[in-house]
Amino acid sequence: MNLAQITFLSGLVFGVFCTLIIQVYTYRRRSNPGARTLFLLALANMVWLVGYGLELTTSDNTFLVMVAKIEYIGILSIPPLWLLFAIYFTDAHRQFDERILILLWVLPISSLIIVWTNEYHLLVWRVINITKDGQFSLFAPTYGPWFWAVIGYSYLCTISSIVLLARALWRSPPVYRPQMALLVAVAMLPTFSNFVSVVDISPWANLDLTPITLATAAVMMTYGFSRLRLLDLVPIARDAIIERMYDAVLVLDAQNR
Repeated sequence: MNLAQITFLSGLVFGVFCTLIIQVYTYRRRSNPGARTLFLLALANMVWLVGYGLELTTSDNTFLVMVAKIEYIGILSIPPLWLLFAIYFTDAHRQFDERILILLWVLPISSLIIVWTNEYHLLVWRVINITKDGQFSLFAPTYGPWFWAVIGYSYLCTISSIVLLARALWRSPPVYRPQMALLVAVAMLPTFSNFVSVVDISPWANLDLTPITLATAAVMMTYGFSRLRLLDLVPIARDAIIERMYDAVLVLDAQNR
């Protein structure tokens, strides 16, 4: 295993560690807006990171394909969870019927079933190829039509979340803007790296860059918790009506501070 591969795996391991920190942090603040969704998002992120680490290091092709299928639990969950987090964190959920938000899970759940039964229809992976790069086993399938439907849906969810967070960044008071800017960057980084990998313009052929950028995003989120008080200093009382009230308003967080 060369230095680059060791560095890549080390990044995945550190990302898993940061994801654990996110889970502990969000669980303790689960009553705050978006905290429960972010907890589930961190859990999905961990499934992808751990799965991809196992995928790269196994020498058993059957086990590799099985792990790739398990990874899709995280892969399919992250985009709708990120959108739901953006909706609740920016207080945009008041504009939606809760039943409509449930519909976000129709395609991910059906896609997971299609992934796990790919051998019968080849809609996700038409041909499964596994190549070797040093000690890494690289999953390099020929994609079927359903894979591209999943990609389109994932980008739609992620771009929608970026729009919501960017709008909140524009409208928020200065005290909240660093939080929003961080969240926009966290959403954009894995999306860009995934696009680079999917369209095969990465300099590292068949190596999915999305997990390592998800690990980087996890590091960025831990910085947000420690320095920007993410989920602690919650963007509330931001609407123009509240901002222009002449009466005094006392605002408390979940810890009654």
